Amino acid sequence: MNFKIQRVILSFVLSVFFALGLVFSFGMEASADHGEGGGRVAEDVDSTKKEHVSEFLDNVVGYYEEAYDRHPPDAFNALIREVNIYNRAVRLEGDYKHGEVYSLSINNRNIVTNHARYPNLFGYEFDPDAMGSDVASTIDALIKGANDAPQGMNHCQTYDQVGRYACARRVNDPYGGHLTFIAGLRHSGDDSAFSPPNCNGFELETSAEYVHEDPTDANLEAYVKGVIEVAQNQFARTVFASAKEFPDLTGPARTFDILRRAYDQSACYRIGDLKHGNIYTFIMEAEADPEEPAAVIINGNNFDLNGTNLELNDDKLSGEQNIARLFIQELGNVEIGSSTYVNYHWDDPTNPNDNVANFLENGKVPGTSCKRSYIEVASITGAVPGADPTLYIFGSGTYPGDDVCEAEDDDGGCAIAGTGHTYKGALLNLFVMAFVMFPVALLRRRM
Repeated sequence: MNFKIQRVILSFVLSVFFALGLVFSFGMEASADHGEGGGRVAEDVDSTKKEHVSEFLDNVVGYYEEAYDRHPPDAFNALIREVNIYNRAVRLEGDYKHGEVYSLSINNRNIVTNHARYPNLFGYEFDPDAMGSDVASTIDALIKGANDAPQGMNHCQTYDQVGRYACARRVNDPYGGHLTFIAGLRHSGDDSAFSPPNCNGFELETSAEYVHEDPTDANLEAYVKGVIEVAQNQFARTVFASAKEFPDLTGPARTFDILRRAYDQSACYRIGDLKHGNIYTFIMEAEADPEEPAAVIINGNNFDLNGTNLELNDDKLSGEQNIARLFIQELGNVEIGSSTYVNYHWDDPTNPNDNVANFLENGKVPGTSCKRSYIEVASITGAVPGADPTLYIFGSGTYPGDDVCEAEDDDGGCAIAGTGHTYKGALLNLFVMAFVMFPVALLRRRM
């Protein structure tokens, strides 16, 4: 079977998204207005009152839909950026989370797409038959009840001896998938109903832990090259598995089946061999409009960044301060195998004090630690026979101390450029959609 990917599929799929009636452009002012449509905030929820929990769930789901209703057809990147800001907002203490009042969402393949109370459960699998679980049967009943409820209506039920209520609502997508939003439920973070995804095939010869223990350039490069191989093989597996199970699928149906399969293993990029301490991988677009900085595909440390434009500025640099443009600039020309080292400032996840508040909303880097990254351009379709190359930047970095960034900045720059010629081939962003668009960009009440 020829798995050559056609650009027309992307155009068709995006036209479906844009036809959903996005009517207001994104701005920083708009991001502060979420929830204006009304609804019960988390602090005002009495979980023993059904109407409280149901009204809170209305507010949670309505908040998602507001992000779509504000955007015109040409504002897709801004839409994804705002939805990711929202996803982070529902995980923070405030109107959408207060103590043990929170929400979570699970897709129709039982993968957790967001969890406000336990963010690390993102990408985990829900097992309705889990032994020893306090909530598996309750969640299963909520999902089934939401499936049976009229479109746009909540299913609510009591679930413990105290008489608390939990409510769920199903939100469909145009290609046969759906999410179930759940509010009012309480459970422990280690409940056996949630288990890590199957990450077979994500093993690395040079792991993140190895780089963390011995952060040399050679080890960092070996780690990034290993991630590239893992990502290419994972993408190929999804293509072949889709073809084997559904040989007659064509066009967008084939595309979305591949996306769903790829998304189901997205958590594997932030556990096991791929993440340890402050060593993790990131993947981003390799070619971008100067007016529209490259989008992040995967950030193995902070999934708030997945799908957002990397329009973040490092004010401590004397040269190019926009991180996305800095990467492209220092690579020089973008082709398969182009690589470079680049130094800039970023969040060190092992330093609890290295956090920049509201970094995404304010367009700033999330931390102030000096980071030295190795980045390399590769095609995500490299292991799919006959596929057009689709280029992305793969990278990871170590934290060598402020002296490294200061020394290079004194020389008028903060990177060593690579070589190559500019790539102008097919730009089918299947990988972007697999890890960003599928969990959030299809959430509408319409079917």
